[in-house]
Amino acid sequence: MSYNSAINKIDKIDVDKNDVDKIFTFDNIDDKRHNGKHITMIEISPKEKYLITYSKEDRSIVGWNVENIDKVQLKFHQTVKINEYFSNIYSLCVSDDKKLAYIKYHDRKQTITVIDMNNKDKKITLNLDIQKSFYINDLWDLYCTFNLKGEFIIYSAFYVHGIYDSHKIIWIYSTQTKNNKWE
Repeated sequence: MSYNSAINKIDKIDVDKNDVDKIFTFDNIDDKRHNGKHITMIEISPKEKYLITYSKEDRSIVGWNVENIDKVQLKFHQTVKINEYFSNIYSLCVSDDKKLAYIKYHDRKQTITVIDMNNKDKKITLNLDIQKSFYINDLWDLYCTFNLKGEFIIYSAFYVHGIYDSHKIIWIYSTQTKNNKWE
């Protein structure tokens, strides 16, 4: 069987439309969030209360409230512009209470930015050594997520001077804010 005939056979497979768990719809079909640029990443909060979309072209993150969980209706909340033009965002996550975290990579340095989307884009500081000049060799050494309890979780591999092996660690932060800082 040739490659093309195999592809044609796959294309003819009937897909049951009821197999889709949820289809998200936006509150305004003519909405031009991200200035009409393509969405390159999408993430949803652990309890599916809040969804974010990211456009690399537009350098923006848009937050959407999930209005009706049964119909999965999305309602625009706000847009965050990312001003770091030479940085590459490669990971992002969001909590149910609209805390946005993204990891950017620039000049062999990774940093985590956390923003409270409910409070005029207020940045939240992490008590984390990795935010200092922490250099790593592999782009995929740093990940973040929020769990169902609202805690912020970071996975990372790091290197110690003089030791030629990586160490892996998971940090779990309470998201109780004290002076705009998570301990």
